[in-house]
Amino acid sequence: MSLRRLWFRLAALAAVVAATGYLIGQGGLGVVAATGLPSGFVGFTLTTAITSLPELITLIAAIRIGALTLGIGNILGGNAFDSLMILLADGTYRSGSIYSEANLSGLLFTGMTTLMTATLAAALIIRERRGVGFEGIAIPAIYVATVALLLIRPG
Repeated sequence: MSLRRLWFRLAALAAVVAATGYLIGQGGLGVVAATGLPSGFVGFTLTTAITSLPELITLIAAIRIGALTLGIGNILGGNAFDSLMILLADGTYRSGSIYSEANLSGLLFTGMTTLMTATLAAALIIRERRGVGFEGIAIPAIYVATVALLLIRPG
């Protein structure tokens, strides 16, 4: 396959992912309206899990072909790029800074993300060679604790 065709295919698939992401967002808003669950909870669990599926598939494919750095770069790069979306949202929010609208959930997400990133960084430094490292237990525990806090104290 030619390089030009590969680029076209990648762009077409990116458009499909973007359109699907929009539909997932609309579905998440529908779940919030229908169930009364806090929007932060639905965004942090349901829509995030669904929109992370392409990264999971890429990670698995990268591992299967032995491109471990590609898989890790996909996950970390995706999270870093997602952080840029907050800047974009802030720039387009017409009522001032989007950060001024942050509530307790926003602070919880920020703290959780920072803690998970620090745990991952520590794991990359320590680089355990056998079995599941401490991060394999710590990162899911941090996530579950955050979800529990969202349910206990929404908003």
